[in-house]
Amino acid sequence: MNTAPAEGLRRMRTPSPDPKVGRTARPLRILFTVNDLRPGGGQVRILRTCETLVARGHRATVATVWRDTPGSLWDRFASTASRVESLRLRRSLLPMAVIHLARLIRQERIDVIHSTNTSWDLRLGLLGSALTRTPLVNTFTSMHFSSVDTRRARIERRLERGRIAIAICLSPAVVDSWRPYLADLGLTDDRIRIVSPGLPSFPLDEHAASHARAKVRKTLQIGPKTPLVLNTARLTQGKGHMELAEAFRRVLGRHPNAVLAIAGDGELRSNLEQRIRETDLGRRVRLLGYRTDVPDLLAAADLFVFPSHGEGFGNAAAEAMAAGLPVVAYDIQALRWYCRPGEAGELVPRGDVEALAEAVAGLLDDPDRRTALGSRGRYIISTEHSSAAVADELERIYADLAL
Repeated sequence: MNTAPAEGLRRMRTPSPDPKVGRTARPLRILFTVNDLRPGGGQVRILRTCETLVARGHRATVATVWRDTPGSLWDRFASTASRVESLRLRRSLLPMAVIHLARLIRQERIDVIHSTNTSWDLRLGLLGSALTRTPLVNTFTSMHFSSVDTRRARIERRLERGRIAIAICLSPAVVDSWRPYLADLGLTDDRIRIVSPGLPSFPLDEHAASHARAKVRKTLQIGPKTPLVLNTARLTQGKGHMELAEAFRRVLGRHPNAVLAIAGDGELRSNLEQRIRETDLGRRVRLLGYRTDVPDLLAAADLFVFPSHGEGFGNAAAEAMAAGLPVVAYDIQALRWYCRPGEAGELVPRGDVEALAEAVAGLLDDPDRRTALGSRGRYIISTEHSSAAVADELERIYADLAL
């Protein structure tokens, strides 16, 4: 991988062409703690990890902190993991949730607990590890490290110190963001790993891709040659959807027939709908809501745009690259790690709507450049950030701790 600010840390190695290399001597039993199973980037990342590890003969158990919610990924997790349990945490009944978790760890003979830096699944992972003496791995995903030094924060850090065996960060940007916290916990560089989420390899079956493209475009009621720009992200603060709407309004000045499709849902949907009405974009912008057919949407699109203001990794942009789409995005550290400017995409200054519009319009003008960027992006993801590479690295981490 290319160099990054977090020098000296261990990163994923390129997977060996021999499928037996990197495999462990015995099946491992991993417990993943997760806040909830609502559709989201973190949940999908854990689901993919479970699927890959199970396919390699390991056992994955999932403990969700909060109660299941409508529209969750419970069924998909249940079809993959050997066991999915809800701890049904209520703060007044925290001891019961901890007891439930400890019992689960012992019943499943868990080798390693793997939590994430969302507050409650990390807390329960720490408590479960302490009660059962099971090694704990924690993945740091976001860029939202809080430096607020409250009494509660100091107490929590004191309890966490020495409990996390290995810290996994999704990118060098995450390491840099969390460096003060990691140092406070005594996590030196030899106990920090940079491991990206692991992206699926979308098939190169041209017939299947052509069929998906035609199907999606028919549903959207657009022609086979209509320029289609795609964004997939939760409609939430920081994802840049308002700026995207304004940028696309400017793009239409050069490409009046272009269509922007936004897949995702969230609390800002009504605000975005209002902005689209106010700028008379209703006929050219399609809000698709939450979708389970993202690979088909990517096959149908000509260009992916991702104006997020901050990401720990940026799964959506990486998925687009894995599907062979060129990416236009804001120039943030996490994306620069793999979506290299001018090589796999166009990165513009964060918040610069004019530059965003110009980059999108410029690539719509130049199909040959779109193809070149898309091909290079697909190569980068398939060789450096694939599910196989991630599984190899996680197996090594788990196996070292399970000895």
